[in-house]
Amino acid sequence: MDKTNEPDADELAQRIQNRAAGRIDKLLQEQAEVAPHELWNKMWGNGVTEDGFIVAVDPEDMKSACQVGKEAQGAAIGHSALKSVCSPEANAIAIWYRLRMLALCDDAGLLSPHKHDGEFADAVFQVAATFPMKLMEVGVTYQGPTTWGICFSLES
Repeated sequence: MDKTNEPDADELAQRIQNRAAGRIDKLLQEQAEVAPHELWNKMWGNGVTEDGFIVAVDPEDMKSACQVGKEAQGAAIGHSALKSVCSPEANAIAIWYRLRMLALCDDAGLLSPHKHDGEFADAVFQVAATFPMKLMEVGVTYQGPTTWGICFSLES
C-alpha cells in the first residue's frame, strides 16, 4: 500500500485530542477572567443581569415548561424543546433556572399549601416568574434558610 499525505487514524485522533485540549484550556482561561454572570450569559444567553439576578419571565411560559417537564417523566428536556413551548421572546434558560428553584422549594415541602390536586396555584407561578432571584454562584455552599430564602416569601 502506498503512503499518502493523509494522516492515519492514530495521528488524526491525536490531532483532534490536541485541538479539544486547546479549546478546553482557552475556555478555562476565559472562565477565570469572566464574572459569574458573564460566564452564565456566554453559555446560556442573557438570563442573568450584570448584578447577578435571573431575569423575570412570563408566568405562562413557566406553566408551559412545567407541563412539559411533567410529561417528560424525568427525561432530560433540551433547550430547543423548552423554547418550543414558550412564547417567542421567552428566555428559556431563565425559565429553566426559576423552575429548578421552584422545584427545590417544592421538594422541601414549602409549597404544599399552594398546590391543588398536585398542581401549583397560579400565584406560585406569578411569584416564581418575577421574584428577584440571584444566580447561585459556583464554589459557594448554600444550605439551610439562606438556600430556601426565595421560598419563604411564598408562605407569608
